[in-house]
Amino acid sequence: MATIITGAIVVVAKCPLPGKSKTRLTPLLGVNGSALVAKAMLSDVLVTIQHEIVTTTTNSNGNTPTEIKKTQERQHHLKNGNILKILLYAPGDQDGYHHMKEVLQTLDLQETNTATTENTDHGWILLPMLSSSDLLSSDLGGKLIDALKRVRSIIELSNTEQYRKQATMKQQQQQQQQQQQ
Repeated sequence: MATIITGAIVVVAKCPLPGKSKTRLTPLLGVNGSALVAKAMLSDVLVTIQHEIVTTTTNSNGNTPTEIKKTQERQHHLKNGNILKILLYAPGDQDGYHHMKEVLQTLDLQETNTATTENTDHGWILLPMLSSSDLLSSDLGGKLIDALKRVRSIIELSNTEQYRKQATMKQQQQQQQQQQQ
């Protein structure tokens, strides 16, 4: 049975590029060192989210049974592919795409094709931030609103495809049953 998408985790990140990332650390670490720190920070976030998908919750943290149940439900949705993982990156050009793809590959994380939304339960969707050439712009809120609309469109597209697949499978099963009778 196809998976219906119920939400998304969106990580917003600048590409960890030398001279463009963590520039306040450049006097201490140099441009390459600063970029490595930025890459390590992004990697930590991505790996943490990926590990959250496969971990189980215990009551060792003093959580109430209700809190544990909610956490287990979230993890169930993540584990079963009900929640998309989206990496919204800037700059949103080909260079940015290749750098973010490299980060995923370094961490042995899969990328998902947004055109088909196949394997959404396993991979990350790389989504470029539009108009990312002016990252210092005060219109960051507008860019994030635009990204939210695009994420919602991806979810709707995925669910439409999933519903279509379910209907086709159901129709095929009914035809097989009729042929057997």
